[in-house]
Amino acid sequence: MLKPDHSLAWNNMVILLDNTGNQDQAELIGREALKLLPNDHTIMFSLANVLGKLQKYKESESFFLHALEINPNAASCHGNLAVLYHRWGKLELAKKHYELSLKLDPEAPGTRDNYNMLRRKLDQLKHSTP
Repeated sequence: MLKPDHSLAWNNMVILLDNTGNQDQAELIGREALKLLPNDHTIMFSLANVLGKLQKYKESESFFLHALEINPNAASCHGNLAVLYHRWGKLELAKKHYELSLKLDPEAPGTRDNYNMLRRKLDQLKHSTP
């Protein structure tokens, strides 16, 4: 309220609510923040993560992609979009974004493990199909 254009405060609120299991409230705050800061890719990223947890995959994807339009070299955004696609069953898109994330940041936390898990799943699917 004191400084409505303070992006970091909004983003931290979304993350705090998300981390404490209050995804519905995190979604509301994220949407409110984007009314005031419509091109803030960090808030889009955090809101996309919340929406993914709420299984609002299409909307989550939209926010991730918009954030990547603004900041295309954000390894964490590619990595989290890959996780969304992985959960959503869009495995080839997941593979693409895991690879982009790892290209941008080979040390991205958790990304290599998730990518390897996806590759094993893709191998199993390839070998189980006649």
